[in-house]
Amino acid sequence: MSNGDDDSEATTDATEASGATDTDPDVSETNESEEPTTDDDEPVTPEALSERLESIETDLESAETESDLDEIEARLDAVATDVEALPEPDADAEDEDDGDDDDDEEDPRVQLEERIEEIRDAIEEQRGPYASDVVETLDSVGVKIAETQWTEQGKSEVIEAVASFLEAANEALDSDFTIENESIESVTGTITNVMDATKSADLDPDDDAKTIDTLLAASEELQNELEEAQEWSDLTVHQQLKQLGFYDELTSENRKDYPPELSVVRIAESENDPEKILLAQISSIPSSCRRTASMRCVGWVLMRHLKR
Repeated sequence: MSNGDDDSEATTDATEASGATDTDPDVSETNESEEPTTDDDEPVTPEALSERLESIETDLESAETESDLDEIEARLDAVATDVEALPEPDADAEDEDDGDDDDDEEDPRVQLEERIEEIRDAIEEQRGPYASDVVETLDSVGVKIAETQWTEQGKSEVIEAVASFLEAANEALDSDFTIENESIESVTGTITNVMDATKSADLDPDDDAKTIDTLLAASEELQNELEEAQEWSDLTVHQQLKQLGFYDELTSENRKDYPPELSVVRIAESENDPEKILLAQISSIPSSCRRTASMRCVGWVLMRHLKR
């Protein structure tokens, strides 16, 4: 049998053991300071994330298909999520810096986020091209052709450029598009037909990469040639008036004034030709000639009114 002192000592030991288990500060601090972990229960540290980014960059260099890029982008998204879960820098430690105000240099999250964005940009640059890129370029071409005021020379250059484009497009799409006539409406209609055929072809960026490359290169070449084609706004005022037939009645015998536009106005007045008078008034010819044209125009209108 045991005496009373033995029972008391046993009770005390049990109580102390229980208290140590419930209030052990070392155990509590360990639980609170655990670092975030990945799905594989590996600690997420800036160093580990940096290594994962290096692996992604290496795989990106050898990626060949859209599927490869999709898989790489998914891994990059996972890293970005883990970066957001990193603890913020210790504010007390920042206060003890030696006067360095560039906190971004000290915050590994900022560096990792910048690196992630750079990799995202690299992924986007490596994607495509897509059939939608061809359609977008051709849509821009169609608008350019339809909305631009071309000179006769420029119109011929546009038709020639589109005909050259159709050769490449027909070969790539196994089609036989042609320009029905030399009107701008016919040209833009043909461009629309090629756009529709490109959409209907359902081209895959991997399986049909060669076809897409051919169409896009031809479309961009057409776009560049249109920029070189002569537009009405490229001409000087004198060239514009000449193309409109403004100087057709002017000869060495009747050219008596300077600038010559004034002679044209006088001739137009004598021939009751208001079109050339109005044309001189609204064009950017010398102001003295425009004033004369304005007076001649008013006089011509009054004369016509009085004759009625």
